[in-house]
Amino acid sequence: MAEYIIYVLSIYSGFTLCFDNVNEKVKARHSTRDHSNKQYNQVHAFAAHDRVPCPYPYVEPLPTPDTIAAIPFTAYLPTPEEDVALRSEMEVIVSRLLIDNIPGLQDLSQLICRHIPHFGQRFSAMKSDVVSTGTCI
Repeated sequence: MAEYIIYVLSIYSGFTLCFDNVNEKVKARHSTRDHSNKQYNQVHAFAAHDRVPCPYPYVEPLPTPDTIAAIPFTAYLPTPEEDVALRSEMEVIVSRLLIDNIPGLQDLSQLICRHIPHFGQRFSAMKSDVVSTGTCI
């Protein structure tokens, strides 16, 4: 199993470690002092292949708090191009909400965009490559 994980990690650009809660509640048919309800809580871990390439790769070394504090606040404000993109996405979302919640607009449901096109949609449409880490704690 370990050889397989190393092989898969060498093929792909990156993986994301994912954790999921696995809970099971076992109810006792007749509750006694020795036999009562039980709750089993576990964590399932697996790695998922990063299909959408990240345009901002991880850089070494990590920035210090001082360098982060030195970034001007204007760097966090959206650019005019980002404003236009955000407005078009909000128009799609608001049109969906209006058509779904106002009965008089139901006839227009074929005219609205149900999916906002984005840079990674080609990659996210594919099935995920998942590698089990073999852990369930």
